[in-house]
Amino acid sequence: MARTYKAAAFVKGKMPFGQGNTLTDQEAIDVASYFTHLPHPVKANKDKDWPKGGAPVDVRR
Repeated sequence: MARTYKAAAFVKGKMPFGQGNTLTDQEAIDVASYFTHLPHPVKANKDKDWPKGGAPVDVRR
């Protein structure tokens, strides 16, 4: 979930656990913004992440 708004949609629908859709849009964006901006671990075969070209513009690294 490297895309902030896609992550926010997931967060809004699933959080808090067992009480989905109780956060406001802004609260979901704030939560997603926090975890999508954390450093990501380096993984093997990263060069194969986007085989058709570069990363989408809204992907955080």
